[in-house]
Amino acid sequence: MIANNALLSLNKLVSITRTSTRKRAFKLWLYAHLFTGPKKRKYIYLIHIYFRWLDDFIDNPKNSPLSKKNLINRQRELLQKIISGYVVKLNFTEENCLFYFVEFLMKKNEICMTKYLDNLFKVFELDISRVENDGIFSESELKEYLTLQNESFFRIFSIFVPRPKSQKEIEGYIGLFPWHVLSLRDFEEDVESGFINICREDINKFNLDVINIMTDSNRFYWLKENYPKILGILEKEISIMNKMPSVIKIAWGLSYIHLNWEFNRLKYYDYKFGVTLKKDLVREFKVMTSTTWLGFQIFVKVFLI
Repeated sequence: MIANNALLSLNKLVSITRTSTRKRAFKLWLYAHLFTGPKKRKYIYLIHIYFRWLDDFIDNPKNSPLSKKNLINRQRELLQKIISGYVVKLNFTEENCLFYFVEFLMKKNEICMTKYLDNLFKVFELDISRVENDGIFSESELKEYLTLQNESFFRIFSIFVPRPKSQKEIEGYIGLFPWHVLSLRDFEEDVESGFINICREDINKFNLDVINIMTDSNRFYWLKENYPKILGILEKEISIMNKMPSVIKIAWGLSYIHLNWEFNRLKYYDYKFGVTLKKDLVREFKVMTSTTWLGFQIFVKVFLI
């Protein structure tokens, strides 16, 4: 975080966030260039870097729970003051991102979207709360967490998608399948940050050792049983995507095909996640052929049916 007592110019801030987005989220940067005009895409950089900043701070185990709470409380207060037109003091470069993004929403008559910004603050608060305890959500808590997170991110980024003026908001939202795939990919990193993305009921059902979760192979049995459920989520989100604007179909459809490779690979490596997998040519061939077929099915269901 960089101390900043004066508002940066929008052009300077866009230059900083564009470079950072390209380095940290190349696919998002690429999608912004392919599907969004220059007047809008700069705000994708701003809001992406703003939430990456908050996420990095909240996930850092070196930061105390109190400092995390104070930061989120400040962001919520800052958001309300910006909306109300108060003169605000911006302490960090990233807070400039929030200021300009809210200004953009107000100019586009999309101020209603700020409720989703606040919902994401609630997501961070839920993260802080679980780390203060044992790092585990109950099934109902995890459902609330994922609903707030995925709907909010989808709604915020959907304002950049071209749609008829009569259509104020895109029907439905997607993002749960990517969350599952990425949480499996980043499982060890999350554990190091103090939380486990497996609900309490499943922890008990599979007798998982939360203290030594990285050496507990029972988590692989958990994934084997839940694998069909996650595939079911993929099927549901594909059907939702089919009814969405073409830009979302293209951007998200390609992402889902790529994520399916990561998810499919776990199946052929005995559902092992959070470990370094030694490549096997036979398994890799099965992954490739299975992913190609499923990718074709995704393409047909999203674009052709």
